[in-house]
Amino acid sequence: MARAQAVVGRIEREHGAQALQAHLPIPADLFSLSDPVNDGNNNPDDEEEERPRVENVGIVQLAFNGAFTFDIALVSGPDADAQAARALFNQFEATSQGRASDFERQLSATFPLPGTGLPPQSRKLASYVFSNLLGGIGYFHGTSIENRMPETEADTFEWEYYADPDDEDAEEQLAAWRRARAARKQVAPATSLLTGTPSRSFFPRGFFWDEGFHLELVARWDSRLAARIVESWLATQDKATGWIAREQILGDEARSRVPDQFQEQAPHIANPPTLIMGARAVVDAMVTSSSGANGLFTDPNTANTATTNGTASAADTFIAAVVPGFYKHWQWLHKSQSGIPDDFGRSIGSPHVYRWRGRTERHNFASGLDDYPRADPPSIGELHLDLTAWMAWYARELAALARRSQAPGFRTSPATERMLLDLDTAADRASAHVRDVFWEPLTSGNTGSGGFGDLAVTASEDASYVHVRKGYVSLLPWILDLVPAATHPEQHAWSLALVRDLARGGHGAQSLHRDDEVYGQGEDYWRGSVWINWQYMVLRALHRDTARRVPGAKDLYDSVRADVLKTVADGYANTGFVHENYHGETGAPRGSHPFTGWTSLVLLIMSEQY
Repeated sequence: MARAQAVVGRIEREHGAQALQAHLPIPADLFSLSDPVNDGNNNPDDEEEERPRVENVGIVQLAFNGAFTFDIALVSGPDADAQAARALFNQFEATSQGRASDFERQLSATFPLPGTGLPPQSRKLASYVFSNLLGGIGYFHGTSIENRMPETEADTFEWEYYADPDDEDAEEQLAAWRRARAARKQVAPATSLLTGTPSRSFFPRGFFWDEGFHLELVARWDSRLAARIVESWLATQDKATGWIAREQILGDEARSRVPDQFQEQAPHIANPPTLIMGARAVVDAMVTSSSGANGLFTDPNTANTATTNGTASAADTFIAAVVPGFYKHWQWLHKSQSGIPDDFGRSIGSPHVYRWRGRTERHNFASGLDDYPRADPPSIGELHLDLTAWMAWYARELAALARRSQAPGFRTSPATERMLLDLDTAADRASAHVRDVFWEPLTSGNTGSGGFGDLAVTASEDASYVHVRKGYVSLLPWILDLVPAATHPEQHAWSLALVRDLARGGHGAQSLHRDDEVYGQGEDYWRGSVWINWQYMVLRALHRDTARRVPGAKDLYDSVRADVLKTVADGYANTGFVHENYHGETGAPRGSHPFTGWTSLVLLIMSEQY
């Protein structure tokens, strides 16, 4: 460092401070360190100490004011000197510039942006979010914390919410159950995962339902990379049950970033099954691109090839490989999250209605919507609209994916035929229940009471009713195309009216309606904020309705899209980051940042790829 200071001082004296930058040598000349280091404290009586010591650690302090970049070149071997470092630096500089140009070129080709109608610096925003999304992909390995003791929810709900506060027996029963459960916590065997991350700084680990959204982008860029990620997630599956942990907190380092109460994963806790979206995106990319959408990180010698000479294409092979794992996961969801169809004053007569396990009075983490309001207090008799809609959609998507494969022996096998029959039946029944069980008839058109909601039970538990809390949960049947305008016009029209109402703030569709009694209260996480993964789903549904010539869909699509893009672009311009969510009324960035996980879907919204 002293040498660097001396060089800089000499240049400043010779050329003046104003010309300093133009005459500075490259960093390799300023900061090169040789291995032999003599600290000047050698003992002349000690022959060993007279020799220069060979050090293996060098410490350099760099002080910057404002934005900066720097490179570190490590040159080893007998010819290591400043000249070698300079050559390496120049080589790296040329390579990095070439890679950057390749990245920008492929980014423009993969996600072409329209020439008009976008906020300023949209190309810069596109490069920022996508490069960081790719940079957030990592390989994780380690043990996890599991608790396989089943939840006795009937008892815990009774102890926590229904028992007399002065009932000491109930209090002791609850305490005893909690002690017994804590004793069952265990360290699971080490596993590995290749996955994207929502935020490298705040959420540096894999989240099951986030990953489906990440892969919508990654698959378009590099289908082989995205396929490996899907396969890696399925490889974490419990082979006996089909369960996949919703958070992959692998190893001590990962656990150090997670509060103790959230480290434990339990095999009765689910998450929205959006990973199937990623699998579909992989297949779409493989089929539509002659190169299989191979990105910068794919070896061209092992690139995807189209079907030739009757052999299965990469898409066919991928489908045949992942469908069994997805089906096992769907079966686990169907079994572990099943609701009670025939009790609490109702008779549904079908097992295809569902309830998220693990819900508490204030949170439903399994749903992905954390503090979104539900019926109070919880009951084992309630049924959840969003989970039933996800299950109908999951069955339909998985069956459609399986039918696309032409891999020899897969499509026509008896096992596949049985699976397709099971999925088709489940999709039909669950879809019908969404429209019938979870719908309260409207009292006065689209502005009156009624609409989609969870099925709650009365305090006496002898009757059930639709508990409408207008927001993201209410929109899901329409988003997932379970209520098309052609066959269910009233429910579809109500959904469009709700989108229009939720988007009145001018920043996108808010997670909860302003008229809700808990709007903006408590943690205020999913109680009015704007989340970009939901904007993507809303806009995809509006884009679909526009193609079907649904009246009003195009104008609503244009309005919501413009609001969302402006909100994210303004936040990026003001802070230099994209965020976890945005304030529904002001558009101010909120939550953790940089959040280049599903907020990166703004790139697909800009390029109108749904």
